[in-house]
Amino acid sequence: MAEHLSSPGDYLPDWSNDCVHRKETIAMCKEKSECEEEPFAMGDIQRALVLSDFMSKERLGRRMERSLPGSRCQSLHSSPCRFGSRPCSPHLPPQGGEDSARAPSRYHVPPKQLLLYIVRMGSFTSTKKIPNEDEEDDELLGSWPAELTKEGLLEISRKATRFGPPLLKRVMMPVTSGDASQPHPFRVMQWNILAQALGTHRDNFILCPREALEWPFRGFRILEEILQRSPDILCLQEVDHYKFLEKSLSYLGYKGSFFPKPDSPCIYIEGNNGPDGCAIFFREDKFSLIEGSSRIIEVWKVQTNQVIILKILKHRESGKELCIATTHLKAKQGALLASLRNEEGLDILQFIKNKANGRPVIIAGDFNADPREPVHNTMLSDRLGLASAYAANTAEEPRYTTWKVRADAESKTTLDYVFYTKDHMDVLRYLDVATEDAVGENRLPGLHYPSDHLSLVCDFAFKPMWLSAKKRKKLEKKDIDIRRRIELIQDFCMPDVSSCVRLSADGQYILATGVYKPRVRCYEVANLSMKFERCMDSEVIKFEVLSEDYRKMVFLQEDRYVEVHAQYGHYYRLRIPKFGRDMKYDRVSCDLYLVGTGPEIYRLNLEQGRFLNPFITEGTTLNACDLNPFHRLLVVGTADGRIEGWDPRSRQRVATLDSAFHSLTQDTEVVGLPSVSSIHFRDAMMMGVGTATGQILLYDIRSSRPLLVKDHMYGLPIKAVDFHSSGVVLSLDARALKLWHPDSGKPYTTIESETELNDLCMIPQSGLLFMAHEGQKLLTYYIPSLGPAPRWCSFLDHLTEELEEDSVMTVYDDYKFVTKQELETLGLSHLIGTNLLRAYLHGFFMDVRLWNKARSVVQPFSFDEYRKKKIKEKLEQARENRVSSRRLPKVNQSLAVKLMDEVEDDEEDVKSMKKKKQPDASLLHDSRFKAMFQNPDFQIDTEAQEYKLIQPLVKKLDKTKKKQQKKREVLTDQFDEVEEGEGKESNDEVESSSDDDREWTKEVKKQYRLLKKRDREERRQEDQKAKFQPRFFELKEGEEFKGVKHKLKQIDRSPRQEKQPCNIKKSERSSDGLLLP
Repeated sequence: MAEHLSSPGDYLPDWSNDCVHRKETIAMCKEKSECEEEPFAMGDIQRALVLSDFMSKERLGRRMERSLPGSRCQSLHSSPCRFGSRPCSPHLPPQGGEDSARAPSRYHVPPKQLLLYIVRMGSFTSTKKIPNEDEEDDELLGSWPAELTKEGLLEISRKATRFGPPLLKRVMMPVTSGDASQPHPFRVMQWNILAQALGTHRDNFILCPREALEWPFRGFRILEEILQRSPDILCLQEVDHYKFLEKSLSYLGYKGSFFPKPDSPCIYIEGNNGPDGCAIFFREDKFSLIEGSSRIIEVWKVQTNQVIILKILKHRESGKELCIATTHLKAKQGALLASLRNEEGLDILQFIKNKANGRPVIIAGDFNADPREPVHNTMLSDRLGLASAYAANTAEEPRYTTWKVRADAESKTTLDYVFYTKDHMDVLRYLDVATEDAVGENRLPGLHYPSDHLSLVCDFAFKPMWLSAKKRKKLEKKDIDIRRRIELIQDFCMPDVSSCVRLSADGQYILATGVYKPRVRCYEVANLSMKFERCMDSEVIKFEVLSEDYRKMVFLQEDRYVEVHAQYGHYYRLRIPKFGRDMKYDRVSCDLYLVGTGPEIYRLNLEQGRFLNPFITEGTTLNACDLNPFHRLLVVGTADGRIEGWDPRSRQRVATLDSAFHSLTQDTEVVGLPSVSSIHFRDAMMMGVGTATGQILLYDIRSSRPLLVKDHMYGLPIKAVDFHSSGVVLSLDARALKLWHPDSGKPYTTIESETELNDLCMIPQSGLLFMAHEGQKLLTYYIPSLGPAPRWCSFLDHLTEELEEDSVMTVYDDYKFVTKQELETLGLSHLIGTNLLRAYLHGFFMDVRLWNKARSVVQPFSFDEYRKKKIKEKLEQARENRVSSRRLPKVNQSLAVKLMDEVEDDEEDVKSMKKKKQPDASLLHDSRFKAMFQNPDFQIDTEAQEYKLIQPLVKKLDKTKKKQQKKREVLTDQFDEVEEGEGKESNDEVESSSDDDREWTKEVKKQYRLLKKRDREERRQEDQKAKFQPRFFELKEGEEFKGVKHKLKQIDRSPRQEKQPCNIKKSERSSDGLLLP
């Protein structure tokens, strides 16, 4: 039976009991509400705590207006309310008076003040403020020199902390998915440095030595930690000594800004140094400031005591812009404050989204929330596409970022985060969390570390910016592909995230749940649009459609709630003893089976309206359940990897399967315990089981061994298993939907998603399916090979038949395609495998700016050559439009002129003929003969013997062509030309062939005789020229000169062929010489 709770505090979620006692919370509220006039009643504060849990301001206001009398909404002071538009009267009649009963509306005041105290609970007190300014370090800073280096600052810090041990030793850890060689990395440091006033008074660190909390010591320890990490951007919280940090960091080129809390708790402490707040510092040599902004965070349109600072910076090296923000959310634990922090997170995301305008974003701060709280999921939602930098390696947050011991308890948890836009940046390295031995028994803070929070340090690098979806959409507006896109169901989306999607039994309604605010939407397929929408107070884990249509539904919600809806809306709401994880409805017995974090299977009979005795299983936690519609066998999956089968008729366990043991095979990679995460029946015998380690087991319930074990290979929990009528199995995890054959496990297809997938809904007997995911629009896919489209969208079949499968080209913006050889030429082959190159076909895409820079280094004059080439092309294009003479080639100009004349004549003949013909292609335009007019080696020698021998034939052909052309001109004026058969000679050709041969023979013989005569004449002239050419002689040694006449006679008597010049060696020459005429 359901547990009946009586006190208002019992309606708070159970997990708040582990965080803070309700009595302490209510006592704190009561203490804060004391004033000179009548305080808030205890019941009012309790109702406020209960009603504000996961409620909007408007709904809380309406409930409080109905529950609180006017006298309970007095101001805490007699002065006008500082947050309201009108004063709250201190002269209201007391509760229970006659005036109150007669005219309560006369004295009604909106409960804005009570809401304000809830939102800002713990931020103010009745203690008087002690306004001070940041002047404690003026004397110390005034004694510093005008210039200091980093080494000088470190020396000053170490001298001031010489009696303390060294700081915690921590190392930078590489991220496995990051590339440390990426250009232009920058470092971001996040740190809550602990406000001095809070650390020495309110926080009460019982194990920390007092000297470790003194400011001179702690201030230089903080500075030493910052200098050791050398961040480019520094995000700090709880800063109440801003002047000290500003002066110290200005020596190293840092520029900062500070924004205090509007009602800082420090200003209520004796000896404070002013209010604490948030600060951002950045190095001016790395970044330039574009815009700065700050804001007081609002919750339900009421300003809180938390602030956010935002800076838009420009990275000097890469030229890219970055939006950096830091914040410090509300402290203390509990369900109410967790809800407030979630509202603060929503306000932060909206503020940053309006300022960032698509820029890369980094949000660093102390969120005062562990990873289980709603604000953590809110920050990781699709609103900005953020991811956690410290979860880049293990997909989990660190074990702790703060570890302190106070008088009331010891706290070891994760409260600090660095979120970044994963689509714009990569995490390269991060500073590891100190080990427990390094932290020590006294925990934090201490002499070895100045704050109760560990610093977070991350190295980032900008990703290459491929064409975004938004830009691609703009480019495709003129593309025909945009007309082929289909929005099947109008407004088929959620405000932020969709969690579940179902189809009604009659197939006429599609129901989906999502956030934020938690809601359910019903879509009618007949109209392809939304029928109605209902909001709820808690997020939906699972839901079932009880009727054939949308009229009856039941929702399993967070915080142990089960909500039943009728046709008109909300019908009834109840709670179960343990947190629920899955449920199933038995239409035969009207029993609703619910499983969760316990061994019980709760049975709620919806016909009788009461709980039945639960089934007690052997498991500690039940993750999933399913009911076979054929024989009503109920199966549940446990956290220890077992499956239990229960017979609802006998209310006994009938079988147990050890799926964890069977998932361990040679082909599977199992890391951790393979607990059961999903179960689904195909028919009376076949059952599919999904595990938390990514395996799917197909069972025949008649056997204890699985028929097949399929591994998703992602190591993620299987969220859904389904069977298609064609025999294909569908299995869903957070990363992809896989379709595969059940007999062999061979893949059919895979649908991957950029966001995490949550649920699957398949339309029976068709190829249409829907998926809920961590995004706004619900995913819709149609696979024609699985089956036809449903009747209500049968037009999909016609569209898919008409669409042709075209190759999809990926469009890249401002990127250059290069081959591997070109990379080696540019000296960039070492970039292969990094994010700077994207492999494509036989090469890579790289940023055109990087390509231009590398090309300018390798080829420094390439730009000038490119410029001259472009100027020349522009001039040639301009000259083409002018009237110009013939442009003859450099080689064989006479032949080119002749060919041009022939082409013109042919074109004129074609134009004059009634029957159109195409002119013959000219040699000038034939690429095969292009070299004949460009290469000088093909220059025609008009003096060559071969050329002169064919000249008669050439002249004869020219004469014949001219005669035929003239004859054709006369005939075309009166007759049409009739084409003769191919291979048949005309009469004119037959009659003139013999005459042409005789004339051509005579011409050739005549030309041959002329060539021979010219050759003989040329040889005779060469002999004469050689005869009268002067020659030189030298006398031999030992001989005297006696004249030259006898020598000439001897030369004339000698044979002609023996007339050769004398060969006299250089060694035999004499000093005399002789020149004969």
